[in-house]
Amino acid sequence: MAQRNQKFSATSSKKSNVVSKSTSAKSSSTIDNTANELKEEDGLKQKEHFQICENFIVFWLDSSSKSLNENTTSQIRSIVNIIKSFNNIDECIKSIIEIKDEKIFLIVSNSLAQQIAPLVQSYIQVDSVYILSDREKINQKLSTTYIKIKGIYTDIEAFCDELKKIIRQLNNDLISISIVPPSSGENPDQLQTSFMYLQLFKECILTMQSDSKMEIQGFVDYFTSYYKGNNRNIDVIERLKREYSQHLPIWWYTLPSFLYETLNAALRNFNIKHLMKMGFIIRDLHEQIKKLHSQPSNNKPISLVYRGQYFPTNELENLKKSETGLISFGQFLSTSTKRSVAMYFIASKLNRTDLTRVLFQIKIESFNSSVPFAPIHKVSEIPSECEILFSISTVCKIGKIKEIEDDLWEVNLTLVDERDPLLARLIEHMRVSLGNGNSWYRLGQLMIKMGQFKHAKSIYKDLLETTSISDKTECSFLHNQLGYVFKQMNNLPEALSHYEKSLTIKQSYMSPTDSRLSSTYSNIGGIFKELNRLDVALQCYQCVLKIDLGMPEPNPLEIAIDYNNIGSVFDEQGKYSEALHSYKEALEIKLDYLPPHHSSLATTYSNIALILRKMGSEAAERHQYESERSNYKEALSHYEKALNIQEKSLPTNHPSLVLTHYNIARLYEMQKNELKAIEHAEKADDIAKVAFGMDHPERKKRQNYLEELEK
Repeated sequence: MAQRNQKFSATSSKKSNVVSKSTSAKSSSTIDNTANELKEEDGLKQKEHFQICENFIVFWLDSSSKSLNENTTSQIRSIVNIIKSFNNIDECIKSIIEIKDEKIFLIVSNSLAQQIAPLVQSYIQVDSVYILSDREKINQKLSTTYIKIKGIYTDIEAFCDELKKIIRQLNNDLISISIVPPSSGENPDQLQTSFMYLQLFKECILTMQSDSKMEIQGFVDYFTSYYKGNNRNIDVIERLKREYSQHLPIWWYTLPSFLYETLNAALRNFNIKHLMKMGFIIRDLHEQIKKLHSQPSNNKPISLVYRGQYFPTNELENLKKSETGLISFGQFLSTSTKRSVAMYFIASKLNRTDLTRVLFQIKIESFNSSVPFAPIHKVSEIPSECEILFSISTVCKIGKIKEIEDDLWEVNLTLVDERDPLLARLIEHMRVSLGNGNSWYRLGQLMIKMGQFKHAKSIYKDLLETTSISDKTECSFLHNQLGYVFKQMNNLPEALSHYEKSLTIKQSYMSPTDSRLSSTYSNIGGIFKELNRLDVALQCYQCVLKIDLGMPEPNPLEIAIDYNNIGSVFDEQGKYSEALHSYKEALEIKLDYLPPHHSSLATTYSNIALILRKMGSEAAERHQYESERSNYKEALSHYEKALNIQEKSLPTNHPSLVLTHYNIARLYEMQKNELKAIEHAEKADDIAKVAFGMDHPERKKRQNYLEELEK
């Protein structure tokens, strides 16, 4: 079986026009797949739609939809923006399953409460259930049977009053964290992507050039559309437009409104679109905290602050395993100098296994920290003399963790200066791995590394919209990035459109033989190949080869990739002699320039073996038995060379070994050597058991093939 040896170079620098190419073998599951090495730049365009970015959602379940009238909707939306109504239990459950990040408050009518209550107990998305009924006493038995039922209400006003209190508590508890084990200092590649994201996002926001007037208008336009129909939030948006400069950023942040909730939800859920529109608020808030931190009047020694919250039990277990590691808080962190205030937020025990009461004690060893924090009672909309607010992405070292009373854990942390050696080393590793360019480009690169292609799409699309069309280098790069991301999203027409736009822009200011055109032609060729437009794909790859060969100092390994791409197209066209010639050209170069056990050599040997097997099969159909035997013999030799390299360079149970043993078994079967075929089929099955698992479809294929041979 051939393996696809694809070339996806993740371009980090927005200024890079020549895309480097690196090799990674990707196994395929069918014997007739051919090799395809592609040169790609990272990159994405898809119809925009608003992404849900809320901490909470209300689900309203009632067999009579008439009960959710305009007045009721308005009351609830003044507290929780999104309401979804259902009159069917199955549809309600289906929608619950689709929710990933938000907490659901389920309001259910008396008539359906008995049926829905047992069904939602296991769904972590459902925070709590509330019954609206005029028969409160009759339903009390339900609330004692099912722990998610938190209340029975006879009127909507009483429920809304309670919901406001619950939201206040939950907003305190919902905070984004990343935990970095101490071992990450030795192996930075194990670093949590969320930690990298938070650090890089902070850097992006705080170093952005600002245009307050334009940013505020962008915020107003975006969130007016997002919160259409929510009069309470629209009023806040209009007020911010009129009065933003009249109040300090901390005042706006502490104002009881959607600003605080939406900002924190966006930080927690990595909603790039929301965050880019709120970037000026984040930046201004950070700068004000920084300013307060530096004022002599605020330099009163603060050695210990507290934060109490209901904390996810699984995250607490992760904390226990990460003593001396790091924890990063993704939002602006509110704390208190008074332990009693922090304990107030966790005074009540919860009858829940997924949340645990946690008291964070944060030790501050130096007020001259590079992490800004400050008392905010003089500038807050809700004054509190003991509140200390830390800026975004505060990092602490994890200390002792102990249970101080039943279901109450004390977590000791120490504020980490950004100049701390471990933190500085991790951030530097992050920067190097994402390359050069400004922060937004590197953030797009990080989204690609995380597989968050929709977020990458939003970043590159917004960058493209704000880039002058006269900046051809920039526009070409961004179209290329968009092309790459759309390809990863399997939207080939859009990918092709952006790649072609990138090429057109480059052609407008580059010569036809400019080496910077090479990667773009290759990207386009890859798309045409997937669209089965093989003649056009071949033309693209041949153009790439011509450019690469014509460079003043040709790169041999890139030329090997070109030959491999051309060979893969000839293979799919059934032109096996031409394919064999191209693959052998690639092999000859790789043998000269790669170590003897490089995985790319194994891939090329396998590609050649596949072509020879196909040529052998064609010879058999023409009754050219000598040619058949010769091709099969040579194919077997190349598969064995591939296997030899893989056994020396790959883990014992690597999936590629499964495929190579299977291919060898098939070849022996064609040569009527059943014993050798069974020998390699058994090895393929044995490795597949470990590599994939006993019941995995890939393992089942190998098992079925072995059983067929043994009949």
